[in-house]
Amino acid sequence: MNKNKIVLKELRSLIKQIIKEEISPKTILKHHLIDLIDFSEYDEDDININVSGENKIKELFNLFKLEKGYELKLGISLKKSLEDWLRGLPSAIDLPIYTNDIENLLFSIGIIDDRDMDEQYIQDLFYKTIVDIIIETSI
Repeated sequence: MNKNKIVLKELRSLIKQIIKEEISPKTILKHHLIDLIDFSEYDEDDININVSGENKIKELFNLFKLEKGYELKLGISLKKSLEDWLRGLPSAIDLPIYTNDIENLLFSIGIIDDRDMDEQYIQDLFYKTIVDIIIETSI
């Protein structure tokens, strides 16, 4: 019986290594981001609310451009404008707002490996990573 427990423990460890190597933390966050997007409060005239998968991220980007496109025309950088929009908590996406929740999320998926980090650093890392995911998926 002890031998079986050891084999199962080694197997779990191996599976974790395989998963960790094949799926990057950023990819895991991307899939989590897709789950957080909800267009139910929006009108179909403005955006395509019947999308799934990565298309939800693309449509979120379209919504951002619809709501904040004027900032881009004023010369504000895409990344800065998108980050500011996300920090403003748009209703189309249910992002965590508390640093502790963000820290737990980033730690659980492997983006950070230390829970004893500066709160502002954690917030900035989270939003910059989300912005990168949205831009990489949409452009």
